[in-house]
Amino acid sequence: MMREEGMEVPDMLKFASAFCLQNGGVIYEVTKADDAHWLRKDAAQKAFLDNFGGQAVIKSRAYNMIVKYLPISFNPADAAHLEDAERFSDLDPGTIKQARWIKPQGRQSCNQHYAHVLLTLGNADTANIVI
Repeated sequence: MMREEGMEVPDMLKFASAFCLQNGGVIYEVTKADDAHWLRKDAAQKAFLDNFGGQAVIKSRAYNMIVKYLPISFNPADAAHLEDAERFSDLDPGTIKQARWIKPQGRQSCNQHYAHVLLTLGNADTANIVI
């Protein structure tokens, strides 16, 4: 269907399996990594979802990692701080999806200077680079 709508679809795109989840969701598995990368593109996702109706969604995987010893002056809830962290780390804008202190600020010592953050990234390649 997507080819009929003028969408450039990889040759030989095939789904290897579909796995039904208990919550009613479905996980589709493609045969090649290149096909999975293609499906992660915004235009491909939109075209793919348009063929499933209004309630279908594609959930991106999240990659969590612990970043140790960040100064407590860093505010993980502040978008500007996350953008600064991306820029400082030479990451693409929007790479950091979420960040939070592992130990809530209310439980941190009053003379504490550093703490650990749980960082959520939306791309496995970027997570590997950060590691």
